[in-house]
Amino acid sequence: AYVFNHVNMEVLYEDLGNNYYRIVQFAVEPLSVKHSYTDPGYEWNDGSTEGLRKPLATCFRSQPLRPSSILQHQVVKPNEAILYTYSVEWETAHDGTHWSNRWETYLTENHTFRYKALWQSIAKSLVGLLSLSVVVLRILMTNLRRKKEEDKPWKLLHGDVFRLPVQNSTLLCVFLGSGVQLAVSLFLLLVLAIFKVASQAKTGSIIEGGLVMYSIASVLAGYVSARMHKTLFKPATASRRNQCTRLAAILVPVVVFGAFMFLQAWLCSSRSTACVPPLEVLILVGIWSCVQVPLVYLGAYMGFRKNCGKFPTRTLTTPRVIPQSNFSPQLMAGAAGLAPFAALYLQVH
Repeated sequence: AYVFNHVNMEVLYEDLGNNYYRIVQFAVEPLSVKHSYTDPGYEWNDGSTEGLRKPLATCFRSQPLRPSSILQHQVVKPNEAILYTYSVEWETAHDGTHWSNRWETYLTENHTFRYKALWQSIAKSLVGLLSLSVVVLRILMTNLRRKKEEDKPWKLLHGDVFRLPVQNSTLLCVFLGSGVQLAVSLFLLLVLAIFKVASQAKTGSIIEGGLVMYSIASVLAGYVSARMHKTLFKPATASRRNQCTRLAAILVPVVVFGAFMFLQAWLCSSRSTACVPPLEVLILVGIWSCVQVPLVYLGAYMGFRKNCGKFPTRTLTTPRVIPQSNFSPQLMAGAAGLAPFAALYLQVH
């Protein structure tokens, strides 16, 4: 086993004038080197300070230690004396790095991943996504050609596309509203990130911005759920409307909060530093109960006051018999999500 006993620190600073300087960037490089003195017969094993003044043959004061100049690494073994050293380089930032954009280097991970490797990862993701898309498109085109020989597919399906689901119709409205809420909140958070209102340079700004945008978008969850519910259930009763509004307000937040509390309990039992303080948990509960729930009810009130939406085609009175599929719906859903999952997996790894 080797031990890192030398550290190269590179500090970039910005000259502000009038003998004022500001650090805008730094990098730390750990190295393992077997130090030796210029005096071959000298060994520093006692507690005196004499060894601090002796010059080293492996590390010089005039220049930093480079990995290419290391002849032997420091091995960890019993009764082995290990010397710890460091070097500091001060350089003026000439590459356009200023205090205002100092975080951009670390957000792009320029010190750990080169741009060439980043573009290679993006290219792999695109190739994987395109390959899977071509396979899926090929299967769909084959099935469509086979159906065209029998009859026009749209003529057979246009009267059943917007038919009211037999089961869980209210859940369809709730999940549609929650999906719109999530999509809009992510879009607003992206806008904040573009204008640098939410950034990694500001600690906690991304999480806070996400919570604020998600809470504000709660009015859309209530509005879309209520509007879709009124369109599907045109003679909707008051009990059905209340059920839809309650589910839009509590279903998705409670499920997510339950998963969060499970992880919270696991982290607390493991004595992890990632455990969220109880006060912040109470703040989350307060935001949900005092902000999100009223906004959902406000959006539902506005949605139920609107007129019923109209579908582009007329639904037939008699439902068409759907042939039995050779594959289970769960398998088809998994296959549909395989392409984006593969793209994300290749991008992350």
